Amino acid sequence: MSETPLNLDEIRKEIRQKHLINIPKDDPILAVATMIDLIIEKTADRYTEALTQSLAAQLDKSKEIGENIVNKAANFIAENAKNNINLIVNDAIANLNKNIEESLNIQEQALIKQQELLTQSTQTAKHSWYGASISLLGGGIFFGLIISHIFF
Repeated sequence: MSETPLNLDEIRKEIRQKHLINIPKDDPILAVATMIDLIIEKTADRYTEALTQSLAAQLDKSKEIGENIVNKAANFIAENAKNNINLIVNDAIANLNKNIEESLNIQEQALIKQQELLTQSTQTAKHSWYGASISLLGGGIFFGLIISHIFF
């Protein structure tokens, strides 16, 4: 039923004012007005129900489309993020490998330099030992000569 019932008195009043015709309360034409009101109400109810179902179906379809769009966007973002992260990680690994290689080269050069210095130090120590030995021998000989001059 409609929210506001058909007011036959208002209809009779409107017809009297516009057409100068007085319709009595028991006139069969008022039954036609009630019948038309009921037909309109029932038709409106049918269309409202059909529209409600159609809108519900469209809403469901819209939700499905929206979910698909969101899912595709999320997958797209996730895939791009994954690719970007992979690029960043691979770049970082390449930089680390480069830095490690440079560090190893520097360490290798330092080790070579240390070996060279150790070799030089060993040779210097040998030469110092030889020099010290010769100095001691020379000193011993000199001391022996001095002692032999003094005592002999």
